[in-house]
Amino acid sequence: MKVKNMLKMVAVATVSTLLFACGGGGGGSSTPSQGTTVNGIAQAGIFTKGKAIFKGYSGSAKNKEYTITFTNFSSPLGAFKANVGSYSGPLTVSVSGYYTDEATNKIITVSEGSPLKAAIPQSSVTDGVTVPVTPLTDIAANKAITAGLTNDSITQNNQGVAQLFGLTDVTKTIPAAPTAANLTSTTGKSENTYAVALVKLSEYVAQYAATSSGTTTSTVTNDELKTALPAALAQLSSGISVTAGTGSSSTPTVAITAPELKTTLTTIMTNTTTTVNGSSVTMSSTALGSISGALTTAASTLSINKYVLYVSGDPAIQIYGIQVDIAIPDTVTITADSNGVITTGAVTSAISGGIINGTLKNSTLKLTFVAGNGFTANVTAGKLASIISKGTGSATLNPVNIKAFDKNGNLLTGVSITVGS
Repeated sequence: MKVKNMLKMVAVATVSTLLFACGGGGGGSSTPSQGTTVNGIAQAGIFTKGKAIFKGYSGSAKNKEYTITFTNFSSPLGAFKANVGSYSGPLTVSVSGYYTDEATNKIITVSEGSPLKAAIPQSSVTDGVTVPVTPLTDIAANKAITAGLTNDSITQNNQGVAQLFGLTDVTKTIPAAPTAANLTSTTGKSENTYAVALVKLSEYVAQYAATSSGTTTSTVTNDELKTALPAALAQLSSGISVTAGTGSSSTPTVAITAPELKTTLTTIMTNTTTTVNGSSVTMSSTALGSISGALTTAASTLSINKYVLYVSGDPAIQIYGIQVDIAIPDTVTITADSNGVITTGAVTSAISGGIINGTLKNSTLKLTFVAGNGFTANVTAGKLASIISKGTGSATLNPVNIKAFDKNGNLLTGVSITVGS
């Protein structure tokens, strides 16, 4: 995007019953006397209303979707259920609706097009089972869907993603409610660790939204959070790898493969004081220790390099935009999607309100930086932005084709960019 254009842009108590066997939803609160009842608990924050969809993937129920709409969740909050008849096979549960975000205390919309998902294997589709639907199950389900949604891929990813956050299986532990008592508990119970992990993921999504929109976590809007939720969870899903167990071990191995992911998660998970639903809470050191230890293990083979972009020039000049190209050597890897768009967090602004867009093509990193309020060359000790990469050692990055712009998009002279550590 051209700098001029960028500058312009900147200037329910009861749930109806579902019947797989009958092919539709029934009214009222009665439960059929036959068939398998699958319970669900939706939690990212506290859900209030929306829709749940159960989907089968084998036999007569293959690719059929059975939908239930709720105006309030039953007690406990976030609970719903469906009778799936005699269905036997892998099952997904998707939830859309509204919940109160724990990190920002804002109402977030989970759209039907990008719902939170959970997947369970055939062996878990048993009468009375309860399936949590959370951001963690969504990350695992995304990876299982990419792998073909088999019983093995579902189990492997549910266990692998759980390992990353100090758990054993993201669908076999029901997260505790995000109350101060649960979040500060040092008992080491897995349900409390799960609750802490979800609060911290809310922080991750808020930071993702703020970085993407050039705002702060305290000023990010509901719409920005709505957009950020599926994008942030997709980034988490793509930034970790889960490998099946080998030999006599059936336990999968999880590894963080994106350097910016390790950096961001480590910072968030080691921050003990968190604002939860508008109140400051000192999180459980036991739970955070378990999660941080798991993150350290998962990223133990990842070598990270951090580079800092410095801007210099006449401090009297007000800068509103910068374009720069940087050649990236083979020893340095910066995470980008299939279109070459840099992953959120791989390049971050050191200037408040700054927005960075980046693409990586033909070993050249092209960065466009815009600050709606402008800045001078001596702000933040000359730091413009940082680049987080993985690599086999230090490398020299040389910026070229440097262009700086004023408020109207006109070229400025006497502005230079250097890269240091």
